[in-house]
This record gives sequence, C-alpha cells and structure tokens, in this order.
Amino acid sequence: MLSAQENVTKPVENKPEVKAPVDSKKTDDKQNAKIDTKTEPKVISAPVIRTYTDSLNNLYQFSYKEDFAEILSHNNISSKGGSYIAWSSAENCRRLVYDSKSNLEYIEDWVIKGTLKESYLESVKKFSKSGNDTVIEQLIYNKEKPSSVITKLDANQRVLERREFIIKNYTPETDLYNFDWNKNRKVEYIYEYKYDGEGRVVSETITHFSYDYKYSDYSSSKSVRKSLYSYRRKDCPPDTQFFENGVLRMKTIYRDENNYTKTVFFDGNASVTVEYKKGKKVLEIFSIDGQESFRQSYE
Repeated sequence: MLSAQENVTKPVENKPEVKAPVDSKKTDDKQNAKIDTKTEPKVISAPVIRTYTDSLNNLYQFSYKEDFAEILSHNNISSKGGSYIAWSSAENCRRLVYDSKSNLEYIEDWVIKGTLKESYLESVKKFSKSGNDTVIEQLIYNKEKPSSVITKLDANQRVLERREFIIKNYTPETDLYNFDWNKNRKVEYIYEYKYDGEGRVVSETITHFSYDYKYSDYSSSKSVRKSLYSYRRKDCPPDTQFFENGVLRMKTIYRDENNYTKTVFFDGNASVTVEYKKGKKVLEIFSIDGQESFRQSYE
C-alpha cells in the first residue's frame, strides 16, 4: 500500500561574504573611516524536488520543475506481469512497460493536450528477442503519413538491420490504433551492417524498393548500394569500395588521411583516378578498358 510520505528538497540560501567594519579609531585622522554596510542575504530561488515513497520506502513518484515520473509495480500491468514507468514533461509523456524479469516490453510516446479527446498516442516501440539479438518494432501514428520501422540489434546493441516501411490502404480518417499494420505495410529501405572483431563497420548495404502506386499489386523495383571498408592502418581512414547493384562504382585507397587516390568507374569500362596530396588534387588519369588514355597534372 502506498503511503503519503513526501520528501521535499528545499532551496539553499546563499549568503554573501560580509566584511567586518573598519575601526575608525585606528585610521589616520586625515582619512575618513570607511565602514562596509551589511546587506540582507539573497535567497536564490531553486526548483523544488519532490519524491514520494511507499510504506516500504520504495520510490514511486518523483517530480522536478515540469518533469514528473511515476513508478508502479503490479502483476497485471504488462502481459507477463511486471512494472511500468510513466514520465511526463510539458505536453510529452512516455510510458515504459517491463515484464516480471525487468525486460523492457514496449515504450509509448503520448502528446497530452488540454482534454482527453485532443490527446493522442504518437508512437509505440515494441521490444522482443530473436536469439541473442534484440528486435525493436516502432509504429508511428502520423495521420498524414504513418510509418513503421523494425530494427535488429546484436548483443552489443549495434544495429545489424533496420527496415523502414511505408503504409498503404489508409486515409487521414483511418483508425490507426485498430489498423492491420502487418497486412498494409511495404518495406521501402533495408539497411544491413557487418562488423569486425573491434566493432568497426566492414560492410554497409542499403536496399531501396520503389513502388508503382498505379497498380493494385504495388509492383516494385529495387536498387542495392553496398560499401566495403578495409582497415589497414589505425592512423588513417579505411579503404573503401562502393558498389551499385553489384557493379563497382568507386574505390578509395588511403596512404594517410590527406594522401589518397580515388577511382570512379563508369559504364563502358571507363574510369577516372584522382590522386590527392595533402588534401589537394594533384593528378587525374583517364582510362578506357584499363588502359590510360589521358592524364592531367595539377602540380
């Protein structure tokens, strides 16, 4: 049972340093004695911190300035039994729900207006496990453009995959809270990442799906962009290869941060290699079928 015990942290009074008055009898008769006048101490107004505890001295409410937090534990709060934390500041409210093992189940973000009718749920993030990976599904309840994002994190909380969806078959009047999101969403972007033993990105792949809304089947095309990173030295950026739909389009080789060569590959087996020294372009080499056809020096 919760008690009405309240702990209030009051502001501290800051008293200025006051100098002792000068003894006029010990001063030169030709010099007027100067006596410092005492001033009233000023009270610096500070926000009040309030904490509320239950009969077991467990914190269940906390407030500071406009921020307010409420912590409750109950067997029926979540699907697995557990607790939630509700935090609010001005018009924004966030609700975090945990299961009985203190695993985060979902986060709700609300916008609180003057009336219940005006207030609305802005987004929901659902958390689940897939082996050692964490899966976060976010639904964004935007009446004009609702969207959805699914992110997969590894055991070190690094992003392995992120899927961004667009929503079809809705209007601004659609009840998004009772909407079949799984049936009516199409993936638009897929971001995939791989890491080396030191946690550095070695591969980044972005797949983009384009949809033709003139047809009921939402027929799509896709493009794939991939970047590979090779870390040869710790004192300079990684060498980079960039592919577009499986075709090498750009390659950068570093000697150090300011000295490197960059090659751009075009259709028809043409390429341009640019050499940089101290960050400035010093040479361009134009090639066709791997054979040099022209070079331009800028030194």
